[in-house]
Amino acid sequence: MKLGNAVHRIRSGGAYEAHRSRFEALGLTFDRWNEPQYPFALVRQALETFHAQHGHYKVPLTYVVGADDAAYAAEVRGMKLG
Repeated sequence: MKLGNAVHRIRSGGAYEAHRSRFEALGLTFDRWNEPQYPFALVRQALETFHAQHGHYKVPLTYVVGADDAAYAAEVRGMKLG
């Protein structure tokens, strides 16, 4: 079982919805999951910059914008883009 996938399904309201209160008691948050960390415009800008650098949009899951990568806007440096 891939635990990350299971947690995603739980948070997205799919699997184990009947047990939500039990997961919340363990400290798993649901409300924060639905709020985007960055505004859409900044995510789009970061994706466009990635595309300009790499020639594609296949962002690796582990890709994080470099904290000192001047190609990206200052607001998205350190963003987990993948």
